Amino acid sequence: MTYLEVKPLSLHRVERAYFERTLLPQNIAPLLQQGTISVTMARYIDPRRRVRWGNYAILFDPAIYPPFPRQPTEYEEEGGLVFEGYDLDLWIDPESPPHRKYPDLKRAVYFHKFVED
Repeated sequence: MTYLEVKPLSLHRVERAYFERTLLPQNIAPLLQQGTISVTMARYIDPRRRVRWGNYAILFDPAIYPPFPRQPTEYEEEGGLVFEGYDLDLWIDPESPPHRKYPDLKRAVYFHKFVED
């Protein structure tokens, strides 16, 4: 990867944005309408080389979060599996490229934690 420019930026908090080509916590994956790849990776390696593991979702294609409301499927209406929302603060870079289909949405930034809360 080659960086052409590095500069400080101000992030803005928004209600809806999109993620693309990124690594997200695994518990967000069922809420996205795009496919993800599940991986287990080192979350943190301390100076004594002890590893803390974490489960993540690799996302390649653009995925809007939170997804736009949709009509429930027949399975969901019959009491099928439905995922609840995940409380996630969305921050965007206002200079990021807009979503191709929804130009008012900007790319979100996710900050991972090294340790559990």
